[in-house]
Amino acid sequence: MTNFQKVIPLNEYFRVGVGDQFGVNLPSEARPSTQLLYMAYANFVFEDPQSHLQLQMGGYHANQAYRGKGDGFIMMGLDIPLWKRKIHIIADYIGGDTENSVSVLGVSYLPDPNVAISFGYQPKAANSPASEVIEISIFPGRKKNKKKHR
Repeated sequence: MTNFQKVIPLNEYFRVGVGDQFGVNLPSEARPSTQLLYMAYANFVFEDPQSHLQLQMGGYHANQAYRGKGDGFIMMGLDIPLWKRKIHIIADYIGGDTENSVSVLGVSYLPDPNVAISFGYQPKAANSPASEVIEISIFPGRKKNKKKHR
């Protein structure tokens, strides 16, 4: 999956993010042909400037290959920095009245402000088996924060 996002700061506490994700599902026994996956989203983010805890909530529109049957509409997230903004507990939920509503709980490690390596667990959902999640995120152009952290 490829993700593009633009963040628009509103003030010290709030910002809006808009973006999209796209990728492919390769053929398998259950799916004989390649499928294009697509999701567009917008979210509202609160960040506490002291602790850097983040809460996100928004909506999305996706094609059936991404969301399954039904209508998807809600996404939520939580990001809790634990140590010097390098190690975070993260939780995500994407859902609605869909076959593919899922939640993920995990840990993210930021060796550099421009890179995050995340490991998570996705519990079994209605049409999704339990699984592990590994994600590498690259944030080009993110500025290093020169302030001292906890």
